[in-house]
Amino acid sequence: MQVSLESMEGLKRRVNITIASNILEEAVSSKLLNIAKTIRINGFRVGKAPLYLVVKRHEVSVRKEVLEELMKSNFLKSINRWKINPIGDTKYIPSEYKTGKDFSYSVEFEVYPEITLKGLDAIEIKKPIVKLKDLDIETMLDTLKKQQFIWKEITGPAGIENRVTIDIKSKINETKLKGSQSTDLVLVFGQNRMLDDFEKNIIGHNVGDTFDVTMTLPKVSQLQNFNKESIHFSVTLKKVEQKVFSEWNEALIKRFGIVSGSFVDLRSKIRKHMERELKNALKNYMKKQVINALLTTNEFPVPLALVNSEIDILRSQAENRYSSNKKHPIKLSRDLFEKKALRRVKVCFLLSEIVQKYQIKIDETLIINLIEEIAEDYEHPKKVIEYYYKNKELMNNIRNLALEQQAIEALFSNVRFIEKKMNFYELMQDSNEE
Repeated sequence: MQVSLESMEGLKRRVNITIASNILEEAVSSKLLNIAKTIRINGFRVGKAPLYLVVKRHEVSVRKEVLEELMKSNFLKSINRWKINPIGDTKYIPSEYKTGKDFSYSVEFEVYPEITLKGLDAIEIKKPIVKLKDLDIETMLDTLKKQQFIWKEITGPAGIENRVTIDIKSKINETKLKGSQSTDLVLVFGQNRMLDDFEKNIIGHNVGDTFDVTMTLPKVSQLQNFNKESIHFSVTLKKVEQKVFSEWNEALIKRFGIVSGSFVDLRSKIRKHMERELKNALKNYMKKQVINALLTTNEFPVPLALVNSEIDILRSQAENRYSSNKKHPIKLSRDLFEKKALRRVKVCFLLSEIVQKYQIKIDETLIINLIEEIAEDYEHPKKVIEYYYKNKELMNNIRNLALEQQAIEALFSNVRFIEKKMNFYELMQDSNEE
């Protein structure tokens, strides 16, 4: 067997292998003899059929099987000898096979990058100094309260903060459009359900008004045949409503899972939740800086197979999240996720190197703490904890999270911290940015 290894672009490699004809013929003959011992052919007892009949019936399929087996086994022997660890799919490229001749083929694949960590002693990050204040809690309570509103009908003119109910009829060049008439259409301004120019023409009108709106369709309109035409709407304003916010009361407080209906209990729950959010935000803020520093000082190629796999995952998640109609799911371009996928793969390699460098072992106590922190946000924490321990996939995710957290903390031993005063909401915004 003749073997050679080629380095191609990036992490791509190619192994070229030639199998001698005598090796192939011996393997084919051996397999045919074994078949002859057990095969049943009409007119002959089991294993007693003449060999030429066995060869006539099975030689083609046997040669194919032997070729596939030898291609795989010789490739594995070669990469084991060179101590190569392929990643992703391998691509077999056979040459033309001729009976009695040596057979050559190639195998293309990607390998793991060789990474030598650099710049670990020069990392400098900002350490937020944040204190959760009563004002932060009051702001959160006010935000939660404002989300619990009802719409109440009013008699005044429609304003930018209102919800309206309208009837509309539309036509282009005196021609009614298909589906051009809508009755009791409820429209909240600013939600992009209608064009901005259309909404602006409703503002200032009173209930009972019937008025015309004329506008030119944008180029992105679904009515592409009429892009240069003006569309005319006849609008009747039937109802104007405004948001009415409730003050804190027992019923409203219970909506947030506070059985007692006590504002003190609600405030206590919100404080605990914000304290957990603050703790996680601090970790994420510093983690992001450390990772950015590592990415800046450590350049290395990554396997395209892993990047493509990560793109598939991100794309699938996004399509499932934004597809409201299962019969007509949205399809997003892979290009949208390439940058994020590349970053994730690089970060994964870097953290793996850090784990090896510092010989980090998973801290089982940390795993317990992480699960308990997650469970705290649920009504029945014990059930959530039990569910996690019974779910292998969730436990693997937690273990990976724990290992990642330990790797980041190991880096902090060499990091130079610069304190930076921030408020709660500044930190929350900065820590969530990718």
